[in-house]
Amino acid sequence: MGLQELQPGGLISIALGAGVDIKEVRNIYAIQAADIFTKVTWADCWSERGEEATSVSGAEPGVFCCSYTADGLTKIMTSHIGNRTFGDLPRDKMVMAITAQLDDLTASPVQWKLVMFSNQGPENYSKVKLIDACLATSAAPAYFPPYEVPGMGFFADGGIFANNPILNSIELAQQGQLVAGYSEVEVISFGTGLSPMGIPPSAIPKPKTWGTSTWMYPCKDKDVPAMALLNAMFNLSSSNITRIAEGLLGDSLVRINPVMSQEVPIDSYSPADYTVMNEAIKSAKKSPEWCAAKDMINKWCR
Repeated sequence: MGLQELQPGGLISIALGAGVDIKEVRNIYAIQAADIFTKVTWADCWSERGEEATSVSGAEPGVFCCSYTADGLTKIMTSHIGNRTFGDLPRDKMVMAITAQLDDLTASPVQWKLVMFSNQGPENYSKVKLIDACLATSAAPAYFPPYEVPGMGFFADGGIFANNPILNSIELAQQGQLVAGYSEVEVISFGTGLSPMGIPPSAIPKPKTWGTSTWMYPCKDKDVPAMALLNAMFNLSSSNITRIAEGLLGDSLVRINPVMSQEVPIDSYSPADYTVMNEAIKSAKKSPEWCAAKDMINKWCR
């Protein structure tokens, strides 16, 4: 059995792997989202960046500082998983969280590094705390600050390069000698929801004006989604991996990604957005993919 993902799935997989009840995991998002998304204040931004933080008209946290602190998330996840490490997890489960190490301290010259924190595979992360992996895989650029794992340097969310870790999980399972090849693998992959999101031609009347300030603007601007570049990277990398995995696994892969009726920002938790997400889940439960997932699980439990 394998549980693998990245933010927010990284939090879910680690929590489930550590034995947290699924209802408690759901309540983290349904009830405590406001605590997770603890906004960085102007005072925080000023203390970090000084006059630079107010030197651009309309600038706000998210431009010169990250949008949120990780304090609330740290408190919530620590209350559920404590100081347990990957070495404390049962070996009959493969738990994985993908992260981006911003500076491989063992490499020369300086390099970015893909790090798959797990209780399986060739790398020994047995002493890494689960809470450190949670905060590393949750450090979405510009939303949450980079997170420093003791002795390993700073990390960001692995979603910047692998927003759908199906193939990474199979690779790790093979390295850990849990499976010999694709023929021994069956996967149920859950997405975080498919929003109607893109940039229509009408939003690009002057293409030459599309610099960093437009691609990375932290707020939605008419028909341009907030953090357009990050949203494009996350969504397209996920769909690309799904496409490749479907070709490799065929019917052994079930992908469930509820289709939402309107855009829901990745950091939104308003009642209206929850209604949109719940309606999408209700529709997904009526889909052929949902039935296929149930059949697959029933087969596993025989």
